[in-house]
Amino acid sequence: MEKYVAFICSEIPKQINAEFVQPNVEQLARFIHKIGPRVTEKVEITILETYTRSAKIKITFDKYENESIYYMSRHKGPDTLLNEIQNKMQKIVNETFINDNRLNDIIDKYLIAQAYQTNIINNITKSIKL
Repeated sequence: MEKYVAFICSEIPKQINAEFVQPNVEQLARFIHKIGPRVTEKVEITILETYTRSAKIKITFDKYENESIYYMSRHKGPDTLLNEIQNKMQKIVNETFINDNRLNDIIDKYLIAQAYQTNIINNITKSIKL
């Protein structure tokens, strides 16, 4: 099992982009998940220790750090485990921002992303009409 944990830890990237869940507020238009917009936060990943069935991983993002233990079941495949680890990291990032009263920062990032996406779509539409 220790070799499996070592293998999974070797497959974890050093950096991911954790996606923020879009807040359900009036000023944000609902979006289609496949076409966006998406707002992400860059997350640095450091593996601190590995154990028999888990690993202690530190994630660093914005001005925050979080150390958590990630359990790895031997009954799950590598893709499933890597997805679970990434989902847990995204959840930690979202909860940290919300618990630190930074929901307005997330809303502002989504407003900027929506304006940018709308501008791109309008430019494409104008160029097609010509």
